[in-house]
Amino acid sequence: LRDGGRAVKLAHGAIASQGQETVSCLDTLAAALAENGDFESAIKTARRAMELARTSNRPQIAIQIGTRLEFYQQQQPYRNRIK
Repeated sequence: LRDGGRAVKLAHGAIASQGQETVSCLDTLAAALAENGDFESAIKTARRAMELARTSNRPQIAIQIGTRLEFYQQQQPYRNRIK
């Protein structure tokens, strides 16, 4: 089951435990925010994650985050589709 509120709390906790923002934690937080319906914050967070990925020389990760960002901009959460 999806629990956006709990996911947001856990993602914030992961960032706090790292002592800094990481690409993966920000990406996870953005997905949780979108799942919780906070698309404005999800968009801002995804953009921060993309910028951090770019400055960390991880362009492929930035592209993947950009794909998820497109969902958030359409007011949709990103959910992995299992085939």
